[in-house]
Amino acid sequence: MAPSLPHKGLDDGLEVLERVHRAAPEEPLRLFGPRPPERMPAGATFVSRPSDEALRELYRTSRVLLFPSRYEGFGLPPLEAMATGCAVVTTRVGAIPDFSRDRVSAWWVDPGDVAGLTAGVLHLLADEGERLAMGRAAVEAARQWDWPIVTGRLEATLRVILEGPVPL
Repeated sequence: MAPSLPHKGLDDGLEVLERVHRAAPEEPLRLFGPRPPERMPAGATFVSRPSDEALRELYRTSRVLLFPSRYEGFGLPPLEAMATGCAVVTTRVGAIPDFSRDRVSAWWVDPGDVAGLTAGVLHLLADEGERLAMGRAAVEAARQWDWPIVTGRLEATLRVILEGPVPL
């Protein structure tokens, strides 16, 4: 999350991570992106520009992905994390309500709700059963967005458009 993009919710995310660190100091915190934020939360490490393979490994080995965005066109990182079975705590922005279900395959809160994001992360860290169940549901939900399925839907939609309106 770049500091020059406030709609990504960087400040909210950093505050959540500070609160998580205070409540669960033993929990490893990892951030990733093009460059580290100006202030790193206590106990956090930063992975700069992870490759696709490294990103998959980050998701796969994380217990929870925090996605605090305030606005998104789509919101790909939560879907990527879901595909690996990582539980996701996110804001209800972009297409997230289209590809996940609240408290089933992802934990949603309103944009800017730092307390809600913190509660979601801490709850899932504390409740392994719920976190693992969410991860399983997330994998199933993400499968509906695999490229062959999505491109098939797009092709079907384009065919309908090209064929024109259905006669009544």
